[in-house]
Amino acid sequence: MLVLAIVAGGWLINYFISKSQSQVNTSQNHQQIVDQYFNTALAFMQKKQYQSAIHQWQQLLALNPEIAEVHVNLGFSLYELGKYKAAIDSFNKAMDINSYQLNAYYGLAICYEKTGDIKAAIGAMRSFIHLSEKDDPFVRKAKAALWEWESQLPKADVKNQIK
Repeated sequence: MLVLAIVAGGWLINYFISKSQSQVNTSQNHQQIVDQYFNTALAFMQKKQYQSAIHQWQQLLALNPEIAEVHVNLGFSLYELGKYKAAIDSFNKAMDINSYQLNAYYGLAICYEKTGDIKAAIGAMRSFIHLSEKDDPFVRKAKAALWEWESQLPKADVKNQIK
């Protein structure tokens, strides 16, 4: 449910409609297709059918590879299947598109933890916390993870990370 809340909470896509009515109709049709893929993929994630969700996310990226949120959702689907390296790549792509894509930092952090790269997990989670609003419900959980990970490092490493 945490992953689903992060995924659904970040869904923001804006389309600009320009000059002619045909372009408006094309844009509306395109938006309907995008929405259909997105909603179908979310439904698969809710049902824990992550491989099917991945297929939908990839179809959506074929339509528009520059939607950061779709890369994040793909990353969380890959994460759920234990494909951490591919998930890391998806989260990084999302951040390349939008450096303020908060849920990408969170996903990146939990993937790095799974791969055993605690220092990278700490860095990504600190970025998530730093960029988040104070009342974000995931900040508390992020701080708890950060505390846990920092306790796993030798004290000298933690001091160096703070500097």
